[in-house]
Amino acid sequence: MWNFELGRTSRGTRLMRKARKYQRPVDLEDPHYYGVGPKPEVKSKLQSIEDRGFAKELPAYRPPENAEGLLQKICKKVYGSSLNASWEDQQLSNPLLKFKVLTKCIETFRHNIPNSLLHNMTSVRDLLTYYQTPIRGCTPFDALARDADKLPANFHVTSEVRFNPSTDTFFDGVTAFPGRKRILHTKSGQKFEKVVEWPHV
Repeated sequence: MWNFELGRTSRGTRLMRKARKYQRPVDLEDPHYYGVGPKPEVKSKLQSIEDRGFAKELPAYRPPENAEGLLQKICKKVYGSSLNASWEDQQLSNPLLKFKVLTKCIETFRHNIPNSLLHNMTSVRDLLTYYQTPIRGCTPFDALARDADKLPANFHVTSEVRFNPSTDTFFDGVTAFPGRKRILHTKSGQKFEKVVEWPHV
C-alpha cells in the first residue's frame, strides 16, 4: 500500500514482499506434493509394518459345494433377461445392481466381503472366485503354532500360553493371570469342559 502523505510504501507492504521472497527449507516441504515421495524414516516405518504383515483373524468360511449354482441363481434374479449368456463374465458396472448382488451373496453365503476387496469385484467371476476360496479363520502364526508337529526339527514356534482350568491343575485350578481373560470360555461366560480353539468355537 502506498502512503501518499509520506511518499513511501507502508510497513505491511514491505513485509508482504519479504514473505514472497522467503524460501521454505527443504525439510519443511511436503514430499508428496512435489512428487519426491516419503522420507527415508517414513519408508522404514512402512517397511516394518509391511514385514509384520496385516495379520487379522477372520471368521472361518467353508464354501458350499454348489457355490456356482447359488451365485448363478442370484445373478438371474437380479439381472433377469439382461444377464449375459456367459453369466460369469457379467460386469458389475451398475452400482445399484452391484449392491443388490453383493448383499444377496452375503445373505446367501453368510460370508461378508471386506471393504478393501470391494473395488476388486468388477465381474461375477471375481465374486465366484471369492466365494469359492476357503478361509481357515486364524492368522498364519497361529496356523504354524497348531501345526507345530509338522514343522521341521530346526523350526520352533512359541505360542501364547492359555489357562485351562480342566487340565492345568498344578495350582488347584487357580489362574496365574488374575483379572485377565485367559480362561477358555464362551462369550456368555459358560466354560467348556474341553478346549475348543478358534475358529471352531
